Amino acid sequence: RIKSVWECGCLFDGEEWLRMIKYFTCGDLTFQEAYRKTGRVLCITISATTKKAPPVLLNYVTAPDVVIASAIIASAAVPGF
Repeated sequence: RIKSVWECGCLFDGEEWLRMIKYFTCGDLTFQEAYRKTGRVLCITISATTKKAPPVLLNYVTAPDVVIASAIIASAAVPGF
């Protein structure tokens, strides 16, 4: 992991994370597709882009076309880096 931090400035490889997450989220499934398939609401929060803004809530109402795997990766991001 230290080699990864040194070479690309990140602890984990984003492509590797995306590949693993897509396995658990049925590939490129969007929030809208997941809601239609299950009838359950999945909510993921991501950090705000500014200090005074509240966190952003992603679900089938607020972001229906967002791919769940990309939302999970965005939720793991540390703001300011």
